[in-house]
Amino acid sequence: MLGALIEAGPNAQVITYTEEEWARVGDIGFEVCSSGPDEMLDVFRRLRVAGGRTSGRAGPQAAYGFVFNWLNYASSAQDSGPFRDILRDAIVDNFAIGPGEVILGQEITQRRVHSVNSLSNATGINRWRLYRVMRKSGMIPETADDAAFNQWVFPAEEGERLVTRITNSVHLNKVQHVLGCSKTQAEVLARHGLITSITPIADDQISQTLGSVQPG
Repeated sequence: MLGALIEAGPNAQVITYTEEEWARVGDIGFEVCSSGPDEMLDVFRRLRVAGGRTSGRAGPQAAYGFVFNWLNYASSAQDSGPFRDILRDAIVDNFAIGPGEVILGQEITQRRVHSVNSLSNATGINRWRLYRVMRKSGMIPETADDAAFNQWVFPAEEGERLVTRITNSVHLNKVQHVLGCSKTQAEVLARHGLITSITPIADDQISQTLGSVQPG
């Protein structure tokens, strides 16, 4: 099953496979599985990104297709051994799955990662603002497009800590009013670290940044 997913993607028509085709994809899957759980998790991570972008969706079923359905619904999958647990771990590590959701027959008790959308829903912060902050902080790639709202995930605790800092900080373009100084003086304070940005800013971008700051 894993070999077919790797070779042909989540919509592979495995029901039509010949013995030769099963032998070929079986070799592919065996090579990955024989390398251990870490290699399998890495493969599932890469398939998650590729599957989500291709389909325009971001859920586990879109990424893992027939394999997910087989493990989730087919009685024959009861003998899948640790394969089901490894895929469940991959899903919880790579999708914004929250407590209470049931994945492959098991209820999830703790969130591991957030997406921009899930963190926005949890905190009420505008998702476009979060998108910009997460890019600036390096939690999602600078090159990420709008798919980042669901496609890219980051550690839940780190994201929540960053949001806490944001909500307790002041926008740089408002610092001058809070401190009673000029815009130039506020920029000098930021440049010399007397007030610090929540997200990294380049020296030549201080006057343009919308990043939040805290006392240094």
